[in-house]
Amino acid sequence: MGVRINYQPLCNIRILHGYYLHPDSWPDNVLNAEEQRSIVDDPAIIENYSILNDLSIAPTPSTRLSMADYRIRFRENPLGFFLWLQAEEAGATFIPFVPFAEPLLLTFHLKVKNPFFWNFTNIPFDNFATNLYYFSNRVNNSGKGTLYLNNEGTYVSGRDRIAVRPSIFSIDVSGLGLNEVTFVLENEFHRSENTCESDDTGTPLGSCELDWRSLPSGLYSLAAFDDRGEPIPSLTHQFYLNTGEVSANTLAIIDLFYLPDTIHSGYALLDPVTHSLSKPNFVLWWQNRLAYWRYIFDKRQSVFPVSGSDVRYTDATQTRLITNQIQPLIAGYRPIRFRHVIPNTSINEEFLLPNPGVETVYPEDRDIFSEVYLGNLDISRV
Repeated sequence: MGVRINYQPLCNIRILHGYYLHPDSWPDNVLNAEEQRSIVDDPAIIENYSILNDLSIAPTPSTRLSMADYRIRFRENPLGFFLWLQAEEAGATFIPFVPFAEPLLLTFHLKVKNPFFWNFTNIPFDNFATNLYYFSNRVNNSGKGTLYLNNEGTYVSGRDRIAVRPSIFSIDVSGLGLNEVTFVLENEFHRSENTCESDDTGTPLGSCELDWRSLPSGLYSLAAFDDRGEPIPSLTHQFYLNTGEVSANTLAIIDLFYLPDTIHSGYALLDPVTHSLSKPNFVLWWQNRLAYWRYIFDKRQSVFPVSGSDVRYTDATQTRLITNQIQPLIAGYRPIRFRHVIPNTSINEEFLLPNPGVETVYPEDRDIFSEVYLGNLDISRV
């Protein structure tokens, strides 16, 4: 009887976003692991969601070659992407048809398709040319059964950002008073050295130009040593080496490792003992941005918000309203109330103001604002 071959899930990566999935009236902008899971498990909420409207996801060229070697198939879907693997039955489990070499790395780039993604996502407005988000299954951030690929918590955060450097760059060593520094750049797959020496005059080094063109793109650790072989801690750091694969619109990189001895429980692609498929479900949640909502009128408003309103005027002209609290940007509708008293009566009226779009979101001083232009609208006549 021949060996039965079929395709089985290697892993599933869900990429979710609070802008689309957070409840409209949620009191704050944070969901715990159980609340997030209840949303994803609700077909009524998730059926119209697609991260592919905002992000493209693709394996790198070197990863495509590895997937062909190991008979792995990549498939995008509205929630992220799947990896399927040609496998053979091994009792009640499945093992790869082509055994995995050790170590193995599969890399995927996330690129922004929707320009407004930057506006409604809780990420900084600057430094995208020199930083990106980095995620991998080498983290240890499982929350009540959820295998997050970000470093900590239930959402992507600043701790997931990492510096990006080109294959040739300079490092300032002028304050060290050294005539020789050896730099070592390495990760699980590659290692290279650059030695920087002063000229014949013996003048201490000012800066060192480092050439790493022999290495492929990837996450590396840089270490430096003086002429006695002693480490220089001030020059030690991690960064993502970009030898040309990472384009300007790359938001994030996902690395999936097969490293049996260093992957935390639950995150392994294969069982470390039986080498059977673990079929992990990985998760990334992008948090929606918080901002003050500002309403701009062309003319002075004749009514004043009273207690219970969600907004206030910003100055005496009464042409600008601002929310009392920062509000999450969401794709649905979040009620914002303007309450006022009709003069000479005991009647209170309440109006629901529109939510801002995501086209005009920007920092101002230390705050972030999202604006709604209401022109000649008179709230008292609505």
